[in-house]
Amino acid sequence: MFRVGIIGVGRTAGGHARAAVAYPEGSVTAVAEVDEEKGRAFAARQGGIPWHADYRDLCARSDVDAVVVTTPNFLHAPAALAAIAAGKHVLVEKPLALTTAECTEIVSAAGRAGVRVGVGHHYHHTGPTVAARGAMGDPALDLGRPVMAMDVWHKSFYDPPQRPPWFLDAARGGGMWPMNGSHMVDRLMFTTGLRVLAVRASVGNPFWGQPATDAGHAFLVFENGFTASVAHAGWRDGVNRFETEFICERGFLRVTDREVAIGRGKAYTALPVPQVDTFRAQFAEFADACTRGTSLSASAEWGREVVAVLEAAEASSRLGREVETAEILAAAGA
Repeated sequence: MFRVGIIGVGRTAGGHARAAVAYPEGSVTAVAEVDEEKGRAFAARQGGIPWHADYRDLCARSDVDAVVVTTPNFLHAPAALAAIAAGKHVLVEKPLALTTAECTEIVSAAGRAGVRVGVGHHYHHTGPTVAARGAMGDPALDLGRPVMAMDVWHKSFYDPPQRPPWFLDAARGGGMWPMNGSHMVDRLMFTTGLRVLAVRASVGNPFWGQPATDAGHAFLVFENGFTASVAHAGWRDGVNRFETEFICERGFLRVTDREVAIGRGKAYTALPVPQVDTFRAQFAEFADACTRGTSLSASAEWGREVVAVLEAAEASSRLGREVETAEILAAAGA
C-alpha cells in the first residue's frame, strides 16, 4: 500500500484525498489540522481516520509513507521539512516555499533522506496544457520554434469572496503574485520546455494597497531566444480574462482554461483537448515516482526554479533593473 497523510484541510485537500484513494495501492491514513472542528470533520469524511493538531505527530506515524501538504504558503517549507526528516515522501502545494533559499533547503534535505518531493503545479495535468504541450512538439503541426508569448490572467482579488488573513500578508506568502504568478511562470516553462534566464518586472499592490501583491507585470527572457510577457491583475473592478498566446515561427498557439487552437491563415482552428482528472493524474505521477522510481514533471528542483523566477521579478521591481535567475539561485545556494 501507499499510505498518505494530509497536512492541512484547505480547499484542495479533498481533491488530494480522493486522488490518493483512487490510486490502485493508495489510502489516506491520517490528517493534521490545527482547527480541531475542521480536522475532525475531514477525518470523519475519510472513514474516521486519526486526526492530529500538530503535523509533526502525523509525520511520526509508522502508517504514513507520504504526506500531502495543503497548508497556507508560509507553512509549506516547515511541514515539508518535518516530513522529510521523518523519512516521508512529500507532495506540497505550490509554491514549494516562500523563498528560493527555503526551496534549496528542501531539495538538500530530500537528497540526504532519499525521499521524493513533488510540487502541486497541477497545470501540468490539465487538458489544455497537455494539448498545448503536445501541439508545441508535434512535427505534423509544424509550428516551429516558439518566438514569443503573451500570458494574461486577470481576476477579482476577492475571488473567492473571503480571503484568509494570511493571504493578505506578503510575509506569509499571501498575494496574487505567489498564488497565481507561480502558475503562469510554470505553464510557460512546462509548455515550451525552456528555463527562464532573466526577468524585468513591476510587482506590487496598486489596486488595493494591502501588504500583499495584487498585480504583477513581467517580461521573461528564456533560453533559445524565447520571450514572454506575463500580466496578472487582482482587479478592484474589471473583467476576468485567462489566455496565453504563443507566437511560433510558423503559426500561433492559443490556450485558455478550456480550449487550445492553432492560428494560421488569419483564423484559429480548435484542437482536441483531453478530459483529465487533474488531481488523479498529479497524484498518480507522484505516487509512481515514490513507489516505482519514475520521473516527476514538477520535482522540488522544478519548484525551486519557479520560485526563483517569482523572486527575481520582485527583486527587479524593487531594484528597477533586470535580474537574472542565476543571481537568485546562486544566492540561495542552488
